[in-house]
Amino acid sequence: MIPGVARQRLRPLVYATALGTSGYAAYFLYTSRKLEKTGTTFEIPVKMRGSDGKATTVKKPISYLTPSEIEKKLTENATSTSVPRPSDGITWKYDTAFLASNEVIEDANSQLFIKKEDKALSRSPAGDLLFFAVMDGHAGYFTSRLLAKTLIPAVALELATLSPEAVAASRPSGFSPSSIWSYLKSFVTTSNSASATMDIKYPYDSDPKYVSTAIQTAFANLDSNIINTPIRLLDELSKSKQALDPKSQEFQLAVTSLLPALSGSCALLTMIDTAHKDLSSRGRIRSEHPPEESSHVIQRGRILGGLEPSRAFGDANYKWSRDFQQRVAQLLDGSGKAVRRIPQDLKTPPYVTSRPEITHRKLEFLRSAASTNVGNGDKSTLRFVVLATDGLWDQLSSSEVVSLVGEYLNRANSGVSGPAVVPKADLALTVSESHDASGFDGKSAQVAQEREKAKHKGSWAFVDNNISTHLIRNAFGGANGEELRQLISIPAPFSRRFRDDVTVTVVWYEDGVTEQKVIDTKAKL
Repeated sequence: MIPGVARQRLRPLVYATALGTSGYAAYFLYTSRKLEKTGTTFEIPVKMRGSDGKATTVKKPISYLTPSEIEKKLTENATSTSVPRPSDGITWKYDTAFLASNEVIEDANSQLFIKKEDKALSRSPAGDLLFFAVMDGHAGYFTSRLLAKTLIPAVALELATLSPEAVAASRPSGFSPSSIWSYLKSFVTTSNSASATMDIKYPYDSDPKYVSTAIQTAFANLDSNIINTPIRLLDELSKSKQALDPKSQEFQLAVTSLLPALSGSCALLTMIDTAHKDLSSRGRIRSEHPPEESSHVIQRGRILGGLEPSRAFGDANYKWSRDFQQRVAQLLDGSGKAVRRIPQDLKTPPYVTSRPEITHRKLEFLRSAASTNVGNGDKSTLRFVVLATDGLWDQLSSSEVVSLVGEYLNRANSGVSGPAVVPKADLALTVSESHDASGFDGKSAQVAQEREKAKHKGSWAFVDNNISTHLIRNAFGGANGEELRQLISIPAPFSRRFRDDVTVTVVWYEDGVTEQKVIDTKAKL
């Protein structure tokens, strides 16, 4: 998540919650872009196994997609949403877009607005809670899709325990709060907070410490259900003296409950509260296990040599005992469902946690319209927020993303219209990137070197009506139409070697109240 520079009359709080980070990137994507063009096709290197079982590299011809097919891929999953807030005199806006690399995209995203009014919350000031989340799934899409339905409501339910009054919830596009709350209450175990009945002398929901604890509790409870539900079901099934029929409803229920646990997903959640005004992972993991495991808990920058993120939902093969994983493998044997390999050095699970890293920031908004330019030396405050999965951060640095979004908004606010090509060198000096964003075990150094080489080469393209699509286009070539066309033309599963699934959400606000709407951006191109 990247906070940009902003101005606004409000002074909300923002909570950025991360499970897994963009530092844990698939860095091989940077090393293999050796594409050879031959007329209407181009070639990519592909590893194939011969009859002797040995892998060899061969050149595979790929047909170019047409320009219209490229545009369709870039824009078909892009939406723009406006949510007016007359009480604040502003309109919140967010753009979302995603582009698959896998056959079925493993990313997911979700949003939720909770509008808090004085008449609904007598002890809390009027304002909004704005939730935005992106999920980066791995080993399948089952966990990320479940989180898209449950993560934000789970956090909202836990936050509701901090206030004695009910929260009035609403969401654009026909959202039904009652249905999702009922579903979540049956799935999520919320804490038995006494605040629902006691007379609170001050609002807990304004205290960052309590809010952070509530978010962590929601994450932990949700992951506990994902990981432990299969255990309970298998224990119940094991009590039956009859052999389990793979076609039975019980068997299908057990398999369905296993899928989000066997898969996994990182999550990035941002919550903006407009009502209230005012150890490293490596060290943590090693400290949680016996000293004799310290040499192999982290191998090649990965958990037990396999998983890159140290914080994730699901990924049960890093959380379940070896014995239980063998039971699962036996249950699924012959079912056609893939079972992830048990890590060789698994001894004292869990090695991966769902406890998120939470960053709390008080947002000071500038009133002067003259201070909207990115990198103008004014006090750094929020103007926009970017949430994205690794597919974006594999290709663009934080400073590049901020400069691309900042320039996009500056052009829009200045009334500049029409497509444009901007040299990267001209935009590179507008934002300075901090030096505290190193990746896991310093692997980002390789990426930094690659980015530094290309920092002033080529140009960015400003041609899209959706900011998230704008970022995705520039991640995969920008104004370099040949590179863009090649990368988007490569089909799955070969595309995964060159680019990851990517999902982007950009959130910002504009002065004045406009009509609430959801726009399918592809219709505007």
